[in-house]
Amino acid sequence: MKNKIAENKILWISITYLILFIIGWIILSICNYTYLFYFKLISTLLIIAGIVIGTIIAIKKLNYEKQIKIQLYTAYFLLEGILSIVLLAIVLFSLLYQRERITMIDNTWYVEIKRSTLVDASLNYYDLKYLIFRKKQPKFVKNYNNYFAPENYIGTTHYDEEGNIIRNTTGNQNKTEKEEIEVEENIQTDNTFQREVLYTKEFGNNIIIKITSIDAILAGRLAVIVEKSTDGGTTFTNQLTQDSLIVGDEAEYLFLNENIGFIKELKENENRGLRVTRDGGKTFEEVIFKVKKDELPYLYIDKMPYFEDNILKLEASMYYANNPEIKKLRSNDNGLTWQEDK
Repeated sequence: MKNKIAENKILWISITYLILFIIGWIILSICNYTYLFYFKLISTLLIIAGIVIGTIIAIKKLNYEKQIKIQLYTAYFLLEGILSIVLLAIVLFSLLYQRERITMIDNTWYVEIKRSTLVDASLNYYDLKYLIFRKKQPKFVKNYNNYFAPENYIGTTHYDEEGNIIRNTTGNQNKTEKEEIEVEENIQTDNTFQREVLYTKEFGNNIIIKITSIDAILAGRLAVIVEKSTDGGTTFTNQLTQDSLIVGDEAEYLFLNENIGFIKELKENENRGLRVTRDGGKTFEEVIFKVKKDELPYLYIDKMPYFEDNILKLEASMYYANNPEIKKLRSNDNGLTWQEDK
């Protein structure tokens, strides 16, 4: 029997493809990718068809009596019928719950997946790779109430590579170019948001750094980018490693040199809202105040960071039991951590 099966090329090709398909799926999943739905479906159907045909050929070549072969055929087709019904149910559920297609937005290819339930619907957009697989994490998601129609549009959520939300826009906000998504209903968006330069600082050697708002976010928030010019302002390049940075619309900005910059904004119940970049605006981190937080419910930054005798300092009002004390803080690591200047 083993020799008969070994001679069955269709069966062995199907089994080999199944093993490679599963291994590829696992590797892609580890790398945060997955196969496209059509590739999963076609591969699954080919594997099942190959195994069915190969098994029938294998049973036919067995040197068994006709009655035993009939019993084997019956048992096999019963098992195959159950598996086919399960597969059909999975396919139908997938088609009803989500529909997948490849589309181009702003000269970039994405995989669009339409998901809909009884209460909500969404258009999910994933980075496409080689027409076979896509990112598991969506690049952005456009949300709707009940069904896809302009009046049911709720807003769009943008994600970074790790799946963290970097920007939200609501249905009554103006959209950016990436949000002008062509859907089957030909929903049109209006990109009328006016960019505004919020901060500009010139340095030597024709270097200019500016912070520009690119979108308005719900609840008084803005999406901003950090741009740098090395030719005196003729051209600018976004320095951020992510698409944009979310800040309050009353935030204050300061760059002390080409590398060190700060963003200050008020936070509810306490003003510790100071972020620092130490790489010229590529990344920003929340600064750390090494003070007795249990005894210090409120800290207000009176004066943005500055250099004094080549030491980075700032002035802050510290409230202890409603009694403010104005103190100087210093940083020895280019603005990331601060302690009292003694």
